[in-house]
Amino acid sequence: MLAPGGSFFLFEHTPLNPLTRHAVRNCPFDENAVMIDAREMRRRFDAAGLTGARTIFRIFFPRLLSAFRLLERWLTACPLGAQYHQPCRVK
Repeated sequence: MLAPGGSFFLFEHTPLNPLTRHAVRNCPFDENAVMIDAREMRRRFDAAGLTGARTIFRIFFPRLLSAFRLLERWLTACPLGAQYHQPCRVK
């Protein structure tokens, strides 16, 4: 339960990322997981009365390419990151 004006932060896997789909499909912990894309999650936030949701994509480069992680701050609008988060507020 959140108080009016309270903040809510959601982190979710990005279903558009093929490596994320592979990881979720092959992880016993995620056996029944259903990934929800950012647009659908935003619709659900709106229906629940949460406002100001913005989508920030993250984790673009695996460990092997970690030298490129400095570039991730400029890729936050690209829906191919392994995860996204959507901070928002309660009306």
